[in-house]
Amino acid sequence: RGDSWIGIAYSDGTFLRTEKRAGWITSIFGDQVLVKKIIDRTPQMLFGQTRFPTCGDSTKINAQPYYLRLPQGMLTLGSNGDLYDYDAECARQKSLGIKHITTNDAEVQLSEIWLSSHDGEMRYHNGIAQLMRSVPASFASWLATEDSVDIFRDTFGNRPLYYMVVGNYF
Repeated sequence: RGDSWIGIAYSDGTFLRTEKRAGWITSIFGDQVLVKKIIDRTPQMLFGQTRFPTCGDSTKINAQPYYLRLPQGMLTLGSNGDLYDYDAECARQKSLGIKHITTNDAEVQLSEIWLSSHDGEMRYHNGIAQLMRSVPASFASWLATEDSVDIFRDTFGNRPLYYMVVGNYF
């Protein structure tokens, strides 16, 4: 698993960028042009995501991390998991005015977070909590903005969620 598409999200603390391509996650670090591009931007955060499609086609548009460019900045999500009823969730969001451009369930998750978020410092935490309460799914995910990251998983705890803290680094 994980050999279909890879993506990286990285931020210098003020601007969040993503890169996506076909292949293994390790192949991205063999690309010296891309590595230099990332290092030159002095990233404070760096997230890698692999994707072996279980929902949606194996195409660049469906590759993760999935992102939204919003007036408040960029919001990006990487997720390992599946929605139990993808079609029903898409239809519900469409009735609320959301237009999906992928067939990837991460887009539905990110749209639900955005729909349920409110202004204020904890706005995306509210959206994550609503996703976990209202969308039947099994997932382990990360959500990043230019200067923060949240990691979370479904309330059943079906998907493993790994992270590491080394010194002052997460």
